[in-house]
Amino acid sequence: MATNWSGFVRNFHDFFKQQQQQDQPEPLIKSYFKRGLNNVKQTPTMKYLPTYRLESKKPVNKETVEKMMEKVITKSFEDFQYESKAAQKLAKSVSEELKYKFKTFEFDRFRVISIVTIGEKFYQGMESMCSFLWDPNADGFVNFTYETPQYFVIATLYYIYYD
Repeated sequence: MATNWSGFVRNFHDFFKQQQQQDQPEPLIKSYFKRGLNNVKQTPTMKYLPTYRLESKKPVNKETVEKMMEKVITKSFEDFQYESKAAQKLAKSVSEELKYKFKTFEFDRFRVISIVTIGEKFYQGMESMCSFLWDPNADGFVNFTYETPQYFVIATLYYIYYD
């Protein structure tokens, strides 16, 4: 198996000489690929082909997504006591759960980005900014904040139309 381009050319040249000596009728390229490049990973096929549709058949309903976010976050953080290592793991798992629940609604042709931030209230300020280039008619976000005396949780779910 060739590791670089020059090795590939050298292997193909050697194979070509063998084919001429053996005088086999099978096509050169086809047999070479059968022999040496059958382990190449194929790229996944697109789920949707471009239809150039500008509107979704089933658009995002912000109210249902907001209720879903509220249920998931309040359930996940009911008995949580702030600890930095546990907060990292919980933020990741809640973010994945929010994405999964969003996908179960089966909104038509939307990609989703979920960001969950957990911070300890320790007399500090916090500023966060996010910037996207998107279509304001089709794309959007849903935000939910959960606060206790010890910590705060900010969950944001961005949905982007995929045509």
